[in-house]
Amino acid sequence: SISNPPSIPALPSPPFAPPPCNAEVDLVIVIDNSGRLISSRHKVLDFMRRVIGAFVMGSSAAQLAYVEFSDTASTHSALTPDLGAILSASDNAPPRGRGTCISCGLALGQTVAAGTNARPG
Repeated sequence: SISNPPSIPALPSPPFAPPPCNAEVDLVIVIDNSGRLISSRHKVLDFMRRVIGAFVMGSSAAQLAYVEFSDTASTHSALTPDLGAILSASDNAPPRGRGTCISCGLALGQTVAAGTNARPG
């Protein structure tokens, strides 16, 4: 006689997503657009969209900015409470695929964080 295989326990349910962050925060997203990540650019941008989707956007909530770097850095969006502006900037930023200047991206990110539309504190 053939015996039945042991039953496999059901997988646990995935955790629930946390509620969106509604804190008043200014956040600059700095993305690597160098040759090292050019083949993974879509994954990097998808991750960025998931991160920014976790924030409630608004003048009394989150403002986001978008900076990219390769061998130089560029601002694609200054701080804004407009989620559509950030998404549009990420959709329209062309892949660069050159060298990598992380310090350029971080320095520009700091400048943007203290620049146009930055809130005190």
